[in-house]
Amino acid sequence: MNPPCPGMNCGSTDGKHSKECIAEHVAAAAGGDFVKWISVEDRLPETPYEDVLVFPRPTDYCCEAHVNGRGEWMHGEYEKNYGHRTYPCQVTHWMPLPAPPVPNK
Repeated sequence: MNPPCPGMNCGSTDGKHSKECIAEHVAAAAGGDFVKWISVEDRLPETPYEDVLVFPRPTDYCCEAHVNGRGEWMHGEYEKNYGHRTYPCQVTHWMPLPAPPVPNK
């Protein structure tokens, strides 16, 4: 039997992971470290306007947002006739974006 997965809301021993846990594994694969979700009740990102991965997702096609200078969570969207706009969203957990990929040499 496999040990329980340490991922958020998971504990899986059969390979069936929660959505939150899958996002953790994706971030870990991209950045090299298994990053845990951080509750907004514990702390907020240190740098305003820096995009981070968030849960729950603000939209079906977006998984990042930022805290603005007033401490509000916002996610960005590009709208054809209006350009880039930001909208408020509800966030319970966040984690830093993974490190960018290293180019092959």
